[in-house]
Amino acid sequence: MDRTLETLLVEDSLIDEKIITKMLSSSKDPIVNVSVCQTLQTAFLYLSEHPIDLVFLDLSLPDSYGIDTYINLKHHFPDIPVIILTGMENENASIKAIQHGAQDYLIKKEITSSLLVRSMRYAIERFRLMQEMKRLSLKDDLTGLLNRRGFQILGDQLIKTAQRTRKQLFVAFSDLDGLKAINDEYGHDDGDRALVLMGQVLRKVLRDSDLVARWGGDEFVAMGLFEDTDTPLGLSERIRQSFDALNATLDLPFRLDFSTGFAVSQADQFVDLEKMIEVADSRMYVEKQSKRKQR
Repeated sequence: MDRTLETLLVEDSLIDEKIITKMLSSSKDPIVNVSVCQTLQTAFLYLSEHPIDLVFLDLSLPDSYGIDTYINLKHHFPDIPVIILTGMENENASIKAIQHGAQDYLIKKEITSSLLVRSMRYAIERFRLMQEMKRLSLKDDLTGLLNRRGFQILGDQLIKTAQRTRKQLFVAFSDLDGLKAINDEYGHDDGDRALVLMGQVLRKVLRDSDLVARWGGDEFVAMGLFEDTDTPLGLSERIRQSFDALNATLDLPFRLDFSTGFAVSQADQFVDLEKMIEVADSRMYVEKQSKRKQR
């Protein structure tokens, strides 16, 4: 970062504004210029007229409160990365904002100058990588999901976020059952259609912030922050229900089915993405073998 970064702080507390502005302005690498708005509407006006590299957003403003504050900002300015600033009472809303695409969230009373600048650096770099993904060949041509390379690049960034926020991660490895039989009996066009539908189901069931990729052939992999309310069984059941709905409503000459396996990291341990994928893959294979024995 070899230029001054233009940031916007959207914060109505004069005390918090003073503290955060002082922290950001003290940064030497990068040099940070801070502008301030105290309401969401004034922020909209400012962003429409000034180029901004990053927004620091408080979710509790005089004219907007909670997750809707971020959703409204994202809707109007989708090409600007956002870091959420929160008091402890708003931590759940902040996590939801991450799930909707915010780059990070920081609890105000825990913020230090180094943490603030480091989070800003990560957020801008992560957002840049996501924008690059749209431009480079990091997507699967058939399904529109990430390809293996895109998943690995963004997965490394998600691991950094999980480790810094002490969150667990899940990896789900899924396989579209019977693709070879579909190709052999109905042709590769229907086989491709089945793969596209598989991708659509995964993207619909998972959160916006989760990574979903076509790993190759009939294999798909997903990754995201694992919250206390999550369970592998619950996620698998939601995928199952979506497949059942497709089979019931679409006029398909074949039945869509899948097998899946999960791996969940520990919040205080080193995360090896390749190892997690290997574990999830092996558990998916066990499920697939169990199905074959039942037939």
